Order: sequence, then structure tokens, then C-alpha cells
Amino acid sequence: MSDLEYMKLAHEAKDAKEIADIDRYINALMHLVQQRRWYDVDQLIGEILDKYRTEANQYNKGRTLAQTPQEAASACYQFLNTLRGGKVAKKATEKFTEEALKHLGGN
Repeated sequence: MSDLEYMKLAHEAKDAKEIADIDRYINALMHLVQQRRWYDVDQLIGEILDKYRTEANQYNKGRTLAQTPQEAASACYQFLNTLRGGKVAKKATEKFTEEALKHLGGN
């Protein structure tokens, strides 16, 4: 396997792991909300914000701060869905571009 092929494979694995991590956060958040474990919800939201600080800051610009644990959970859920959607869209665009280049003889 060439270095370029290895780098592409590593990049794809990293992208897939990021999407899977976001899915796990969504599932954990939903589970804790359903059980009304608000302290644990708050702890999980803190962990999510630590991991995605830059993305969360951009997403939250101009938004009203949550006043209740339920609002915070809902806002976090929406953020995670938006983040996952962006990563999936980015991956789809990369794949589309790669396939288009193959057909045009550029790769």
C-alpha cells in the first residue's frame, strides 16, 4: 500500500470515527434525558462542549442561552445533529469529487 493510499484510508477512518462518536453522544444524551438524569445530562453536555468547543462556539453565536436543563439538552441535541450533518455532507462531497475526478481522468 502506498503512502498516499494509507493516508486516504486513515483519513476515511478518522471521519467515520468522528461521525460514530457524534452518534454515541446523541444516543447517550437521549438516554439520559429520557431518564431525567439532569446532572448527568449537564456533565455530558460539558464533555461535548470540551470536545467540540470551536464548532459549538460558532453554532451558538447569536443564540439565546438555555435557561433549563431541558432547553440545554434540546440545544445540544440540535447542535450534535447539525454537526453530524455537516460531517456527513463533507464526506459525501469528498466522495463525489473523488469519483468525478476518476471519470474525468484526473485521479
